[in-house]
Amino acid sequence: ETNKKNWILKTATGYGSHGNQIVTAAEAKRIATNNKSIDSSSKSKDDNATMYLCQRMVSPPFLLRERKFSMRVYVYYFAGSDDEDDAVYLSRLGLLKLASRPYDSDNEDDRIHMTNSGREEEMLQYDFEYLEKYLDSQEGLMEYELLWDRITDAVKSVMKRYARSYSSSSSSYRQRLDVLGIPKILGFDFMIATASSHTTATTITGSSPTTLLEPKLLEVNRFPGLEPRGDGDDEVKRRVVLDAWLCAASRKKGATMEGGSSELDLARLFLVGDEEAVARTATGNERPSYSRIR
Repeated sequence: ETNKKNWILKTATGYGSHGNQIVTAAEAKRIATNNKSIDSSSKSKDDNATMYLCQRMVSPPFLLRERKFSMRVYVYYFAGSDDEDDAVYLSRLGLLKLASRPYDSDNEDDRIHMTNSGREEEMLQYDFEYLEKYLDSQEGLMEYELLWDRITDAVKSVMKRYARSYSSSSSSYRQRLDVLGIPKILGFDFMIATASSHTTATTITGSSPTTLLEPKLLEVNRFPGLEPRGDGDDEVKRRVVLDAWLCAASRKKGATMEGGSSELDLARLFLVGDEEAVARTATGNERPSYSRIR
């Protein structure tokens, strides 16, 4: 559909989806043609041309509360040394970011299609438990764990490529990062597409038709916003940061996280000013929610 605006142009330097445009295929081609330097290898320092990422919008999208939403998935990355492989941990804590307005495929309003929480002063956000409970309570929908398995596979694939590209870094730089043990928190953004399948329904929900859910990777944020924006994301973001440092401390001390507080003592050094979060962990009410996937 050449006249339908079902493509999104994202600027390489954009933040919070500011600067994104919803365009037709023809408009996207025209912008690309007029751009002087889509290829970064040919871009000079004095070139003011804007680099874009062009993506087809996910269709049909799976909706929550009649709105499009994206999933912010957090990943902890630790650089390895010459003698040790990189390590990747996937957090089961994350955020559902809902669009500001109910979905309408014929409406081109940005607030219907954009889900980044940095766009509006107030946007609906939920934790992953909200989606898990919803999926597992609905007849005919793919179970949450099956969806999570697909997300895990996607993250593994991306991080395998990332490790190959990162291996070109100088060995001394990698060794310094390994010695320091500093976690790099990445933010993977997924949107969920739907597809009905009668052929695989019997393997999931008996004889009922099943709506399969397919996670579509939108982007990987090297510097995801970890400053809470309100009650909707405060607890999740604080837990994500806390767990990242607990993971780092565990790696440095060789702890298994099955008891003892040596890793907690180290984490306290990195969490000055957030003693409440550390205290909750110390009482056992806030256990790490991540697993190593690489």
